[in-house]
Amino acid sequence: MSGNNYRNPNDYSLNILQMENNGCKEVSILNWWIILVVILIIFAVFMTILMFTRVHISILYKHERDQDYLRVIIQFWMFIRIEKEIPIVEIKDRMEARAEMTGSTDKEEQSMGFFDKLLDRLEMLKNFMSTIQQIWPTIKSFLQKVRIHTLTWQTQIGMVDDAAITGTISGVIWGIKGSVIGMLHQYMNVLAAPKILVNPVFQKNIAATYLECMFSFKIGQAITAFMQINRQRKKDEVSDS
Repeated sequence: MSGNNYRNPNDYSLNILQMENNGCKEVSILNWWIILVVILIIFAVFMTILMFTRVHISILYKHERDQDYLRVIIQFWMFIRIEKEIPIVEIKDRMEARAEMTGSTDKEEQSMGFFDKLLDRLEMLKNFMSTIQQIWPTIKSFLQKVRIHTLTWQTQIGMVDDAAITGTISGVIWGIKGSVIGMLHQYMNVLAAPKILVNPVFQKNIAATYLECMFSFKIGQAITAFMQINRQRKKDEVSDS
């Protein structure tokens, strides 16, 4: 056997090891691609389910003898429930604290003339109405997809010194509630007849309200409406600049 045809057995071992290493690398890369594809599929399925998930929100508000109580419950997928009691008193205290911090602004407003303050308020109202008008089609489209499952709204009103005023105020409250219910029927899907009551009390002074409502919407619908409103606001900022 000549020296040119002779090969060291170690060379064969090295070649086999290199082939095995290359094969392992290819298998490893393939495995990572498979894992990545599986993760993307799971994420896509999860996002699809989330977009079509209907969120149920329950609101309970009570007011009696200057005491307020507000509770909000958010529930979806049957087993996820978020309950939050919002202390109205703390909110009022924060608003009063902010009002004290902006006392200098109030003094400046007091120094302004009546017509200057009126024009300033009208300008703010004009800007607010302009913003609402621009985003109203999106809001209206979203509201038409909201379902109202239950609505209970009870009110007690009474002035012991004047029965006529009690009756008049009760009639005004009936009118306000009728208008609100009409708007709900016009812009939303009311699935059950609202339970509305105004109870005039002539034996004592009282002003009490009980409001309980449950409505629902799909998360995807809310996200779409939010993105459209945000896009519209950015367009308005660009056009103003």
